[in-house]
Amino acid sequence: MVSHKSGQTGGARDDVRLTRRELAVLRLLAAGNSNREIGDALAISDGTVKIHVTNLFAKLGVTSARKRSPRPAAGTRAID
Repeated sequence: MVSHKSGQTGGARDDVRLTRRELAVLRLLAAGNSNREIGDALAISDGTVKIHVTNLFAKLGVTSARKRSPRPAAGTRAID
């Protein structure tokens, strides 16, 4: 288990406990990978990835998510 105290309020829990696998999925998800790419990287099925993502959203207090794109859209840039 990995524990993180965020100190933030407003929907997010203060103490979030993630398994090592959830943390791996979260890192790949944050990097913009699709469920299929995450599954391939971790040698798990798309369905298992979806379960991990659902659990992550519940633990992190995420109530909805826009459809993710595997890569940033053309013409976008990072904000400093």
